[in-house]
Amino acid sequence: MKQKPLLFCFSSMLFACIFNCAMAAANTGVLPISENTCCKSVDSSKQQAVANPPLKKEQWLSLKMDRKRQPSDLIKLNFTQLLAKNLTLQYEFVYNKRIALALTGRYMLPTQIKKLPYIGSNAPLLISSWGVIPEARLYLGKRGAPRGIYLAPYFRYANATMKLDYPIQVSGNSPTMVTFKGKAVATKIGLLLGGQWLLSKHCTFDWWILGVDIGSTSFELGAKNDNGLFPQEIQDQFRLDLVEKLGHIPLYGTGFSIKAGPNELSVKKSVKGIGVRYPGLCLGYAF
Repeated sequence: MKQKPLLFCFSSMLFACIFNCAMAAANTGVLPISENTCCKSVDSSKQQAVANPPLKKEQWLSLKMDRKRQPSDLIKLNFTQLLAKNLTLQYEFVYNKRIALALTGRYMLPTQIKKLPYIGSNAPLLISSWGVIPEARLYLGKRGAPRGIYLAPYFRYANATMKLDYPIQVSGNSPTMVTFKGKAVATKIGLLLGGQWLLSKHCTFDWWILGVDIGSTSFELGAKNDNGLFPQEIQDQFRLDLVEKLGHIPLYGTGFSIKAGPNELSVKKSVKGIGVRYPGLCLGYAF
């Protein structure tokens, strides 16, 4: 009977001791109490928020609108060259923030030039041509491609077909009309300075300010007599006309390759030098 009160007292003292130890450990932070862990996570989240403050609503809207206004594809028409019967189209692709790639295609409708310099008004020329110009654009402004001032290294290839009705007149005789046919080819590399601005969400304005290139241009014109042979006096007069009329053209006046025979009259010329890529105004669709 005396053992039960002693056992009860001993168990009560043991429970009180364990409870006091647990409370002491909680106060010193030894045990991983859930409340202490939650406080630490709240403090860390506050530190991250201070280090990386969230964007304001206006900043999010500005970034979103700027991405929408930055097109990656542009198709343009050079309307200034329409006056010369040149149909010129350009496609531009934005590669990254600073660089864009462009490809220009040009076609000139058959056009008759009634009066040629150094030749005269009695020798009309019928000419048509086409060309391609690949280029890489480096945009220099803060907003990047495809806006602002840019520098564009390019390669230019042009091909033209020609038909010339030229009268060869020997003294004392009536003129003999000879039809010359041929082509001209130009290959050049150069640098273009330009600027492009987006007028609206889908409308762009591109100004080709000025381009300078270097390369070679060659042409060839020849005539064959379908009715027989060219007389000797026609051959001699053909040579004299080339020296007299074409010899005054800058860069083209010397170094002609002339062939004058009874079956064929021809002239060839190749020139290397510096040229100009003329200014242009383009309007286009951006998307």
